[in-house]
Amino acid sequence: MKKLIYLLLAGTLAFASCSKDDPAPIAVGGITLDKTQLTLKLRQSETLTATVTPEDAADKTVTWESSDPKIATVDDSGKVTTMAVGSATITARAGEKSATCVVRSHRLKSAASRSTRPNLHSSPSRAKP
Repeated sequence: MKKLIYLLLAGTLAFASCSKDDPAPIAVGGITLDKTQLTLKLRQSETLTATVTPEDAADKTVTWESSDPKIATVDDSGKVTTMAVGSATITARAGEKSATCVVRSHRLKSAASRSTRPNLHSSPSRAKP
């Protein structure tokens, strides 16, 4: 009789554990970037940081994309590198959410070009007699 009760109890517990639905995975609620605008010199790099919420989201994978890879590229870790002068938008996506950062690239002024320009703000030197 005890064996029958134990078998019934074990069967009931097994059935109860199988019949419960697993909770639905927690969806991504949002994504933010640490910068929304970035200005870099030509061929300069900087890494953007994405934050996905909530912390316990089931899949916090972030994908990155550049609107114009000829101007700025972005790798899988969010490292942005400027390739040409101009602007591009970097988009980070997690789940169905996205965040953007506008990247502007400008030319690096060389030391040679700065030294050949006349200084219009200084007065000519005068020798004292």
